[in-house]
Amino acid sequence: MSSRHEKHMSSTMRSTMSGTPRTAPTRDKSRPWLLRAGRPRRPGSRLQTAIRRAFIVSSGQPLSTIELVRRCYPRAEQTGKLRRSHCVSVRRAARKVAVQVGYGRGYGPPLLWGPK
Repeated sequence: MSSRHEKHMSSTMRSTMSGTPRTAPTRDKSRPWLLRAGRPRRPGSRLQTAIRRAFIVSSGQPLSTIELVRRCYPRAEQTGKLRRSHCVSVRRAARKVAVQVGYGRGYGPPLLWGPK
């Protein structure tokens, strides 16, 4: 192939055609939780810290999901802008730092969480 055509080819195509192996892109080593498959698990995330503190304040008593949401998102609770996504995020974080101990009352009962 002439050099005129090689100018317009990508570096990947050139390395494949020349017979040299391609290397995988390197990953950032400064954030090890990003190297795992699936959702990133941050060991000290803001929600996990807020959930741990909520259990400290409640002296280890079980808390419902909505109580944890109010504790994790105080400004949204004050302005009346709590969303379903807040509940989902708190439930996801609570699975990592708490255990499910039961169900609350009412339609679509909220989960009760206890500290691990």
